[in-house]
Amino acid sequence: MDDVERRYLAAVDKGDASAYVDLADLYEDLGRVDDAERCYLAAIAAGIPRAHNNYGYLLAERLGRLGEAEREFRAALAEGDVDNAHTNLADLLRQQGRHTEAEVQLRAAVDAGRLDAHLPLADLYEELARYADAERHYRAAVAAGVTGAHNNFGFLLSERLDRQDEAAEQYRLAIASGDTEEALGNLAQLLEESGQLDEAEAHYRLAMAAGDEDARDYLIEMLEDQGRTEDADRLR
Repeated sequence: MDDVERRYLAAVDKGDASAYVDLADLYEDLGRVDDAERCYLAAIAAGIPRAHNNYGYLLAERLGRLGEAEREFRAALAEGDVDNAHTNLADLLRQQGRHTEAEVQLRAAVDAGRLDAHLPLADLYEELARYADAERHYRAAVAAGVTGAHNNFGFLLSERLDRQDEAAEQYRLAIASGDTEEALGNLAQLLEESGQLDEAEAHYRLAMAAGDEDARDYLIEMLEDQGRTEDADRLR
C-alpha cells in the first residue's frame, strides 16, 4: 500500500465520502478494477455527483459494459456534473453508431463552455460528410488551441476538400505546436503526392524518429519508386 492510498483510506475512515472517488480513480489507474468499482459504488451511494461520470468511464473503457456506462453518464448529467459527462457519453454513442444522439451531447458540451468539444464535434461531422460544419468546428477548435485540431483540420482539407496548400499549412502548424504524432506523417504523404520528394523524405524520417512505424513503410515505398533500392533496404 502506498502513501496516496493510505491518505485516501484515512479520509474515508474520517467520513469524507468524496475520497471514495479519489481512491477509485487510483485503483483504476493501477488496474485494480474490482476495487475501483467497489469504491465508485460506495461514492454513488454516498451521493457524490462526480462518481457517476468516473464510474461510467470505468464501465465503458475497462469493463465493456456499455449499457451501464450510458446510465452512469446520464446520471452524472442529471445531477449537474457536466464537465466530462457530455463528451464521454457522446464518445460512447458514436462508437455505437448513434450519431444524432452523439451530436446532441457534443453540442451541449460546447454550449456549456467546453471549447475542446469542438474537435470531436468536427470529427463527427467529417464522418457524416457534413464538411462545412466540420470546417467551422475545426476552426473553432484551432482558435481555442485544442491539441489535434490543426492535424485533423489538415486531413479534412487534404482528403475531403482537396485544398492541399491549406492542408500543408495546418500540418505545419500542428508540428510547430508540438502535435507531431500524426502530422509529420500526414505532411510527408502530402509532400510526396505533390512531388516534393526531398522534403517528403525528411518528414518521413522525422515521423519515424517520433515512433510512427507506418512512416517507415511509406518511405521505403517512395525510395523504391525512385529506384533507391539500397536506401530502402537500409530501412528494413
